[in-house]
Amino acid sequence: PVGSWYNVTILVKMDFKELQQVDPSLLNHMRLLHSLVTSALQPMACTVHHLHSAPGDASTTVSRLLLGLLRPLPVADVSALLGDIAKRVYEVISVQVQDVNECFYEELNACSGRQLCTNLEGSYRCVCHQEAPATSPRKLNLEWEDCPPLSDYVVLNVTSDSFQVSWRLNSTQNHTFHVRVYRGMELLRSTRTQSQALAMAGLEAGVLHRVKTSYQGCGTDVSTTLTIKTEYVLEKRDFQS
Repeated sequence: PVGSWYNVTILVKMDFKELQQVDPSLLNHMRLLHSLVTSALQPMACTVHHLHSAPGDASTTVSRLLLGLLRPLPVADVSALLGDIAKRVYEVISVQVQDVNECFYEELNACSGRQLCTNLEGSYRCVCHQEAPATSPRKLNLEWEDCPPLSDYVVLNVTSDSFQVSWRLNSTQNHTFHVRVYRGMELLRSTRTQSQALAMAGLEAGVLHRVKTSYQGCGTDVSTTLTIKTEYVLEKRDFQS
């Protein structure tokens, strides 16, 4: 049985209308995405479900997948494995991985009605009510506090040396977000903002970047990661006779 679930969003260089013309049912597109994800995660066993595909910006297609793994892995580890897809496949612009809160969906957790479901990164925990300390019961269920996950984390306007990321946070409080851009393990940028969008410029062309956005909530670091590849640049050479 699957033990942990993740949302995977893949941005592809393909106009959605053109994709529908050559693949009306999107069956071949779904098979390709399934193959890319399962190959990147080998030898781990996984299950991949296509949730939705829609037009992105500037002749792109956004596809959202539900990924299930037998054992929980940190989101950063799954993101690193799937981020290799953008490195190997030219048409793939970015790959984003987010934790799924299994407690929101009865089908994804096995907690009984007498138990509290607590979301963990890549997994969840069932806790009996009598285990709850009388002094701080809300610590057992982080959803009781105002620390929702970052959602709709997308990349826009990708060029050879820049891109923009945006996200949403359904919170009643104001939060400061910490955005970090990595090339491999090297930290390139570290910026704090209260906005829910940020543009990055002055980057190297044709390079895979990892963007981690986070904020402090419920005594922990609530974060999500996106893998983005900047556009390649073909050098122009002048030939003189």
